[in-house]
Amino acid sequence: MTGLDRSPTIVRSALKRNRADVQAGRAEVIEGDLGTLPFPDAQFDRAFSIHTLYFWEDVNAILAEVERVLRPGGSFVITYCDGKGDVTWDGITAVVLEQFIPAAVRLGLTDIVVTRGPDSRDYHTVAVRGQKQQGV
Repeated sequence: MTGLDRSPTIVRSALKRNRADVQAGRAEVIEGDLGTLPFPDAQFDRAFSIHTLYFWEDVNAILAEVERVLRPGGSFVITYCDGKGDVTWDGITAVVLEQFIPAAVRLGLTDIVVTRGPDSRDYHTVAVRGQKQQGV
């Protein structure tokens, strides 16, 4: 398992919390940027991003990087929240519908599904998942 964050503070914290797995070679945590992932093509079977979509300045470029590092048949899950309580955050929903999903389709990613829930601490949790085609 490889974890990546652009914040050196978060990387230090993750290294500390996961010290045993890092020392045993089961995990690594590195500092990096989603726009230029520091990994070779087709390195991962899965990509998972927790609440970073809000910060993607160039959805097309970042999703292209995710697609690049996935192996054929690999899958991705991108989570985000689109509201809290009675308040809905339409901006992030628009990003997903108008930018993320069309970019995923253009990249040839398949089986794209948006799944709601479960809510966490009254935040409306959503996940977008899909996969890279086999043989691509």
